[in-house]
Amino acid sequence: MKKIKLLLVFVLLLIPCMVMADMDAPSLKPYDIVVVAQDGIDYYDYQGNVKGHLNKDDVVTVTAEYGDAYSIKVGNDNYSYKLNDLNGAVLLKEELIPEEAINDKKIDAPSAAVLKLDSYSNALVYADSGVDVRKGPSTVYEKVGHLDKNTTIKYLYAIGDFNRTTHIYVDANNVKGWVEILNGKVLLQNTTKFITYKEVKMSCAIIPKDTILSPKYISDPWTHRVLIEYGSCEDTVNYFRGADGVTSMFSSNYIANAEMDIYEGYDQTGEKLGTIPVDANFVGKASVFIQGEEYGNVYVTYDGKTGWVKTSWNSYKGDENNPVNEEVEKEITIEEEEKDEKEDTKLVDTDKKETNLNPVDYVSMYVIIGLSVALITVIIVILVNRKKKIINSEKNDTEENS
Repeated sequence: MKKIKLLLVFVLLLIPCMVMADMDAPSLKPYDIVVVAQDGIDYYDYQGNVKGHLNKDDVVTVTAEYGDAYSIKVGNDNYSYKLNDLNGAVLLKEELIPEEAINDKKIDAPSAAVLKLDSYSNALVYADSGVDVRKGPSTVYEKVGHLDKNTTIKYLYAIGDFNRTTHIYVDANNVKGWVEILNGKVLLQNTTKFITYKEVKMSCAIIPKDTILSPKYISDPWTHRVLIEYGSCEDTVNYFRGADGVTSMFSSNYIANAEMDIYEGYDQTGEKLGTIPVDANFVGKASVFIQGEEYGNVYVTYDGKTGWVKTSWNSYKGDENNPVNEEVEKEITIEEEEKDEKEDTKLVDTDKKETNLNPVDYVSMYVIIGLSVALITVIIVILVNRKKKIINSEKNDTEENS
């Protein structure tokens, strides 16, 4: 009986240690990650509230992995914070070799940002000062070379997702490493056609309206510039929302919810070519919608006629029986979308009192509970033994008196 009691006490004392191992013991040795996302990464407390932001090129240590989230230490802060995932970051090594990063099974998430393309793609160094080549996709990595302006590159590996590339891995001029493509430093191969809906003034030419262009190169999606060759002129032009008269083209099948008049020119200029009736099928080929304005302009083809309609987004819908060939981009910047998402996140539970309990706090709580239970158990065992001794003593006295 005594051995069972001692075993019970031992198990109860062991509970806090088991809880600590389960709650905060890292499944891996702590490792450093570097932020490569252009917009950085938000981090949270353990109630889901945004507590701060990691900027591009920031380095933090992942101290533990639990569930689908990651515990990190930020600066000299005593608290641990949470990353919901490690998208937008890569594992910080002396050198980030893309083949190793993709095949790294020990730590999957930090390597998720490294993408292998289906085939080699082309890029062009466009910055006047050229671009540095580094051992990894960040300025924290050692510089190993430099590529001059107009150097053409073939690449197979990139950093980023959903066509939001920030770096590419190059093997050019006997130099291997990562180059940053942001801010138009390096332009990537383009497969999208563009159309001018008004005269476009380049530095060395004027492109007439309704000119369809097939540029070879385009900037990163944050910079919104496309390299246009027109005649003997070559220049980059801003294509964001068609602000400078250039917008990207697509091919999507739609059904009209309302009558729409087709005009030869943009914004109902030129000759009227016809009318798209309600419930009619038509093809959308380009669009220009200015944020805050109800109506925009869509370049369409209907009944053999191609021109512009002035309309709202509610005036047509996608054709479910004849699906969209390419998804329509409603010309909202990545920055604004993410800003809206961040603002929405910050508005959630704003009246809630912040407690910022991290895994260490939870471990401490469980340790205290475990020790308390163990202490109470020991006291109970001692009292029970004492009571048994008293009962046995009284019993022996009774027997002796009798």
